[in-house]
Amino acid sequence: MGASTAVLVIVMASYLATAEDVNARFCVTSEPAMTKCMDMKRAFAGAGLGNIGCVKADDRYQCMKKVKVGQADVMRVDDTDIYAAGKYFGLVPILKESNSLSANDGLFLYKAVIVIRKNSPITSLDRLQQRKSCHTGVGRTVGWTVPVANLQAKKLITIQDCDNTVKNVANFFRESCAPGAFDTKNNLDGDNPEKVCKVCRNPQCPSNDTFSGYKGAVQCLFQNRGEVAFAKHSTIDELARASTSISKDDFRLLCPDGRVALVDEWDSCSWATRPTDAIVTSPTLPRTTIDKLRDIFENGARRFSGSGSFKMFASTGGTDLLFTDGTKRLLGVSETNYKDYLGEGYLNTLENYVKCNFTNRWCVVSDAEANKCLQMSAAFAAGRISSQLTCVRAESHRECMEKIEAGDADLVTLDGGDVYTGGKYHKLVPLMAENYQDTNEASYWAVAVTKKSNTGVSFTNLKGKTSCHTGIMKTSGWNIPIGTLIEKGAIKSSSTRCGIIEEVGKFFSKSCVPGALDTKYNPTGNNPSNLCELCGGKQFCQRDSSNKYYSYKGAFRCLVEKNADVAFVKHSTVPSYTDAKLNEEWAKNLNSADFELLCPDGSRKSVDKWKECNLAKVPSHTVVTSGTKTASERRHYSTILRKGQLKFGKNSDVFQMFATYEGKDAIFDDSTTFLSVVPQDKQDYTKWLGKEYVGASAALDKTVCTSSGHGLDIAHTVMALLVLVNLM
Repeated sequence: MGASTAVLVIVMASYLATAEDVNARFCVTSEPAMTKCMDMKRAFAGAGLGNIGCVKADDRYQCMKKVKVGQADVMRVDDTDIYAAGKYFGLVPILKESNSLSANDGLFLYKAVIVIRKNSPITSLDRLQQRKSCHTGVGRTVGWTVPVANLQAKKLITIQDCDNTVKNVANFFRESCAPGAFDTKNNLDGDNPEKVCKVCRNPQCPSNDTFSGYKGAVQCLFQNRGEVAFAKHSTIDELARASTSISKDDFRLLCPDGRVALVDEWDSCSWATRPTDAIVTSPTLPRTTIDKLRDIFENGARRFSGSGSFKMFASTGGTDLLFTDGTKRLLGVSETNYKDYLGEGYLNTLENYVKCNFTNRWCVVSDAEANKCLQMSAAFAAGRISSQLTCVRAESHRECMEKIEAGDADLVTLDGGDVYTGGKYHKLVPLMAENYQDTNEASYWAVAVTKKSNTGVSFTNLKGKTSCHTGIMKTSGWNIPIGTLIEKGAIKSSSTRCGIIEEVGKFFSKSCVPGALDTKYNPTGNNPSNLCELCGGKQFCQRDSSNKYYSYKGAFRCLVEKNADVAFVKHSTVPSYTDAKLNEEWAKNLNSADFELLCPDGSRKSVDKWKECNLAKVPSHTVVTSGTKTASERRHYSTILRKGQLKFGKNSDVFQMFATYEGKDAIFDDSTTFLSVVPQDKQDYTKWLGKEYVGASAALDKTVCTSSGHGLDIAHTVMALLVLVNLM
């Protein structure tokens, strides 16, 4: 054995010994990616390169969380998610993809440049204003987000509408070709100025206009329709090679420092660099572990980038699985954080593209909501919707109301009963309303559910039975069923508001009414303890998602696990958690056919007959804010939510705003399909809920305990509510 061979063997033996110490757990978000990860695990083990583990998450942001908390070690992120991973989860890049085997090539995907004609009067940045501009497309990186964000950061483009860059561009340039400017996602209010498309071939400037894309934008300039174009560094070269009529010398570049440069000087005259995708990890890992993770994948890339049964940079059953298809190698990175990796120009596209001087603080009441809110913040930032959404923790929705009133939070989603409380006691106003799939409107039906096998139960003989409620003062779980039972004379209409809850305690033998013993809903301390008995006692009776029997899912679970007689929920509850739709132990074997609805007339019907067998049709859950917010602030909040649902609705494979999180409704009800804007003239709790609903809620309101009320008034108020909502 030669000396050099011996050294190589020693080095490899040393590497293998250290690699064996590290289990590199790769986080993936799809089954095809999981399959490839398992193939990589076997290939690396067979080659003695180290231990690979594979961890599955629902989406990329849950992957980021897993890496952050140590449930996974690495994941791949693209340009915008490098920002999200770094800012919101504290992850750092350790490797970058390269699409070239040459030492100095493939270190980035492209650079953004501003192109002008050789003899253009645009000789400095301050001469850009009121020129005709050619863009690749609204929302695209090189032709839109890079120039708009950076020109806004330089205070050249004035921000007239912080949520709509199209209007800002229209105000700066005389005319433009901005393909996609009239697409719904870029024109939510339908009032984008026509001038932003006057330079295009088609004045409606669809996303595929003749002048869209890199080459289209430069052709727009070349054909003298525009005076400045935004493209990538290689576009002029590509066009010059493809056509003898175009010469590089016909064009110049306008640099960030205001000078004019030759086309070949793009490296020192670019506005931003689109980096290649990166492999990120948690900086809390020991430095030796991070070095070993880097070594494992660098060596794996060298070993499996060519021929062989396993190919790291090719995908079967999908695209860009684990790594970007076509990658040639992985390189260690010197940048130690996301800001350095992205560079100032690209960072501006995420921090200065849509920048409003408003706080966006969402109030959350559980760990699940806090985690989902963090991921929604990351998704909104990566999607360039808002980089300013933050999350404020409270112990209850009532505390959220107090925080918003005090100016310590801005937004929260509330049930109709809480909208009443927030409006009356904390000056909150409704802003956006949940709409549901099977109703397609901002309302739902309150229903009473029982087990089909419990044949002796009807709505007319509930006295002495056991009951499960979504929460005290909640619409379908309390206000409507208790109001109905009072109206029918089943529950005695107490002569005081303070006595109603005591009467409910006398009516049911045992209940789970989350929040019933909370001091906010039990100011006198007289609420019966049996209202929390089915929950497991006072310590398990919280009015938030830490209580497994809270809200719709919880009340239904209470019916199942506590063998209760009735649960008061909404019409979609049973279908949502039966027939194998929920993979949780308590719900795995539940069939919707095993449950029935209790109708107010004493009859029973199958759970799909909710339109015929319900207690009332009621207003949906609503996003609320402070009544002190200006019209501009309210418009901003509704805009980011409208943009969010367009990008991250039910069909998104990136992040879903309305999906169940950690098995619970979090922030929004998981049957929500979209949010609708509450009209400005309805942004008052009394107008939104209606006077009858408000009156009935007041009659059941124990926040103000007074002896001035009369039982007859309470019954009549509730009766009016029931008549109204059944006509809605």
